Amino acid sequence: MILANLLYQKSDTFSNIATSAFVLLCMNPLVIYDAGFILSFDGTLGIVLFSKNFEKVFQKCGKWKETLSVTCSAQLVLIPIMAYYFHNRNKY
Repeated sequence: MILANLLYQKSDTFSNIATSAFVLLCMNPLVIYDAGFILSFDGTLGIVLFSKNFEKVFQKCGKWKETLSVTCSAQLVLIPIMAYYFHNRNKY
């Protein structure tokens, strides 16, 4: 975003996310297998993609509308990933 401002260009959210992922992957290509990398970028994408839709759902919640929409949109994307990486099958 700062680079776009310096070059007098419009900043795009998806380009910013892709550029930051690209820089991290150039520094360490194996970071793509790291759960933290995946959770960070997927959570951010979930917020960007779904928060406006959830704001419509939580329209009647007043000042909590934005908080609930961001939380639900991130969790929508993150729950399956967390279930995959952090499931625990205790045999009791």
